[in-house]
Amino acid sequence: MDELGRGTSPQEGLAIALAVVKYLHDDLQCRCLFATHFFECAELAEKLSGAVNYYVDTVVSTQDNTQSLTFKHKIKPGYVTQSHGIFIAKISNFPTKVIDTASNHFLQYLKSKQNVVSS
Repeated sequence: MDELGRGTSPQEGLAIALAVVKYLHDDLQCRCLFATHFFECAELAEKLSGAVNYYVDTVVSTQDNTQSLTFKHKIKPGYVTQSHGIFIAKISNFPTKVIDTASNHFLQYLKSKQNVVSS
């Protein structure tokens, strides 16, 4: 499953994604590859006995003052701790003002974020 909660508010999308994961695990007890952009879902692996996290390995490199992102096409246990969205916007030549504003909003979000998985 991929992109659950897209087209909704972030809070509503996260609520839908968490509910679906819990339903698949607790009620259906099925195997499912669940891809999500919600970092909070990764915390479920600590709470649900049948849930495990994996991620696609990436490398950000700099050569001649140019940064690039490489997907290594290797699956590793664990989960990513950062998003590459703002980086992708930067290397796609979004205006500096947009990158700076997005970075500031993202940092504010991280500072105010609460653990929504515990309920």
